[in-house]
Amino acid sequence: MAIKSPKAKGSSGEYEVRDLLTLWGQEVGVRLDLTRNLLQVREGGADIDGVHGLEIEVKRVEQPAIKQWWAQVCRASDKSGKLPFLAHRRNRQPWRFRVRTTVALHCDRSNNWKLFQVDADLELPEAKQWFQNYLEVFCK
Repeated sequence: MAIKSPKAKGSSGEYEVRDLLTLWGQEVGVRLDLTRNLLQVREGGADIDGVHGLEIEVKRVEQPAIKQWWAQVCRASDKSGKLPFLAHRRNRQPWRFRVRTTVALHCDRSNNWKLFQVDADLELPEAKQWFQNYLEVFCK
């Protein structure tokens, strides 16, 4: 088996995630035209463009550095005004995801709702459900 360079590994990871997100969109009737951001190293920005409101960062490396990756995508999302979305995986492992999402808590006494943001780590089935729900709300 050939050893891939880090650059080749990264670009193949971006293609994998692009194809996965495209499939998830098709399953809920949302056609996505996702592209790799080839200028990301020079100009910054998301690894994958084409999902309204998401700053998508993809990491496919053997040594995880999730805190650093999350900080990177959060800085980019602060500039773009989009939600951070991180897809990452190690060799021979499934994709995992970290997303920022809003949670609503209902207070029975006052009958009010309290909204706050949380960062959630999701495995593949939960990430698929989150992403498809996101598409149905923001992209249909």
